[in-house]
Parts: sequence; structure tokens; C-alpha cells
Amino acid sequence: MSARVKNVLMIVPAFPPDNTSATSRPMHFARHLAEFGYWPLVLVQSGLWSYPQDEELRAYVDGRCDVFRFAPTRLDFLGLVKKPLRWCIGALRAGLRIHRERGVDLIWSTSPSILHWYPAMGLSLITARPLVLDVRDPVTYGCLWHPKNRFQARLRRLGERVCLSSASRIVHASPLTMKVMGERAASRVAERMVSIPNAFSGERVAPIRDAAGRRCTFLYAGKLERRVREPRILLEGLKIACRDPAFAREACLEIAGGLGEFARDVAELDLGDSVRDLGYRPRRECLARVAGADVLVLLQTISGLGDDVISGKAYEYLAARRPILGVVSSNGGDAWLLREIGTGWITGLANAEDVAAGFLHFWRSWRDGALSSAGTSGDIDRFDARTLTSTLARVFDDVLDGRG
Repeated sequence: MSARVKNVLMIVPAFPPDNTSATSRPMHFARHLAEFGYWPLVLVQSGLWSYPQDEELRAYVDGRCDVFRFAPTRLDFLGLVKKPLRWCIGALRAGLRIHRERGVDLIWSTSPSILHWYPAMGLSLITARPLVLDVRDPVTYGCLWHPKNRFQARLRRLGERVCLSSASRIVHASPLTMKVMGERAASRVAERMVSIPNAFSGERVAPIRDAAGRRCTFLYAGKLERRVREPRILLEGLKIACRDPAFAREACLEIAGGLGEFARDVAELDLGDSVRDLGYRPRRECLARVAGADVLVLLQTISGLGDDVISGKAYEYLAARRPILGVVSSNGGDAWLLREIGTGWITGLANAEDVAAGFLHFWRSWRDGALSSAGTSGDIDRFDARTLTSTLARVFDDVLDGRG
């Protein structure tokens, strides 16, 4: 007789059809967990943040999990209860209802916000079900760490310590983040930490390439945002590279995701048709454009403490086996990944001249017909979504068997 499929409650910030970077990690795990004996009951917020919608994403997880959306509780005590607290109460109530109706064997919750950990911890305590916390981004340092005052900083650090201490295991998307947080945590907490990176889907898509004429196409796919992925140094590097008339004539940078507020930087630098703003694109089209580009641009402008994170987009880039121009911190997680795989040109974030050198290097390889040999050559199969989900399932097994 086959073993009973166990229910894992997944508390997540976004899920299909939400099209955002926060969707990919839980989506990949939810797609494959049932193959390893765990049925995902996905609990996702509604009404706290809004994301672009991509209906094609539903097909990726359709029939492989159950999705429950909830809104913040209406409880507000004359407006004194803030929306995040109302959201946590709503998540707790929704999770308890799911447990009563379906039965939960294990609880898994992912950041980027510590907000998602609080109801997970509460549910774990109330239901006596083990908790596995997933650290996609650090919550008390780095680009997401912006406490309004010392009191809030102390409160959040305390919240992080309590949540981590309550978890049976802590899974980190980046081994560098695990190292930093392990050094900050008590030894009994650090020994529960494990690293499982982000994944690529392995979907086969027909490449899209629609730049006019014969041009070396550099593609950045994803959202641009302040403090995290600011394109100024990338655009300044492109401007310097365009001093070479042949490069300016034969190369272009495409932005699949839209320039948004940064369009003024393009105008200020007078880059003209050297930059193509493709606007928002559904995920599958982005994958097709990644497959059709000559060079992929990995941009993450976090430097110093917090640069240990690794962009989820990097794994889809690796799967495309295209050359990668890494405009990232030389000592950060993205640079670590490119070196680990043995691919890419890492510019660092200190000097636009270094970015220009990367542009010119790949353009010359393209012009000489040698660009195809500059793609990913390392072992990337370990980042396949199904492979990494099997690793997560083994963590769940260990926890439920009392080995976690």
C-alpha cells in the first residue's frame, strides 16, 4: 500500500497568475512537490500588494496544488490596527480553516518579508505542526532593511530570532546568505540551516528575436527598481561603448519588463535607438526573448552587506546557455554563482568603464562569429526545478521523521 500523501501548507507572498519575482520560487516547488509525496496547499495574500497578472502562469501549476487566497481581516479597532497586522490575522485564520478542513502535516513559509513568517509561526504553535522557513532575501539587513527607528529595528530583529528559533529547518536560497545568517544566529539555530537555490523551469520555448536589422542584442529581462536593480551604471556603460561608431550601429540593449521611471535616464544620456524599451511582457515571452538574445544582462546593484543574495533570474539565464554580462557586485552572490558555473563577464559596480568593456567584449565576439562559444558550459542540471524540489522534499522528510 502506498504511503499517504502529506499536506504542506505553503504561505507565500505571490503565486500564479501573479507575475513577479516573488512568484517563481514557490511556483517551481509547488509544481513538483506532489511527485515526492507532498500536496501543496498554497495560502497567498490578496489586497496587500498588487502585481501584474499573467494567466499563462496558471497552466504551469494547474492541477498540481490547491490555492487559497485571502484578504486582510476586517478587524480594525477604529483604524488602530495596521494593515500588516490585519493581514497576519487573516493569514492565521485562513490557515486554521485549511487545517480543520484538509489537515496540515507541515508548514512552509517564504520571505521576502518577515510578515509571512509570523502567521506561519503562529500556525505551527497552535497546530503543533513543524515549521520550515524559507529565506529568499535577508530581512534584517540588506536592501529590504529600512527600519523607521531603533525601536522598530529591535522589534524586527527580535521577531526574526523568535521565528528562526521556532523553525525545525531554515532553507536559504543563497549559500552566502546562509553563511551570514549562520554567523549571526545561535549555534542551535545555525545547525538547522540548509541551502537550496532557486531553479529554472526547463520549459522549451521558441526564441523571439525582433530587433531591426542585424544587431548584437543585449537583453535585460525583469523589473528595474530603486536600491536593487538601478540601471544607471548599465546605461552609462552602454553610452561609453557607443563611442565606438561600429558598436553604436550594430548593438542594442533591450529591456523586457519596461524602463518605467528610468526612461528619463535613457533620454538624459541620449542613447536613442541603442535602447529598446519592450515594456511589460508575460513570463513565457520573456523566456522566449531570453532564448533569442545574443547576450543576457544580469543586473543587481546591491553592494556591501546584503549583496549575498542571488537573483532568481540568473538561473533562467543559465538554462538558456547564452553569454551573460553580469553588472553585479564583484563580491556578491550573483558573481559567486557565475564563477561557480564558470561563465559570464563580471563588471562590478564601481566603474561604468568596466561595464563598457563587457559590452565591447561580447560585441566583438559576436562580430567575429565566436559568441556561441561564450555561453554557459558548466553543470546547470543541479538547478532544475524538479531536482531542487526533490531536495526540499527530503528536508520535509527529515523534519517529519524527527531528523530535522
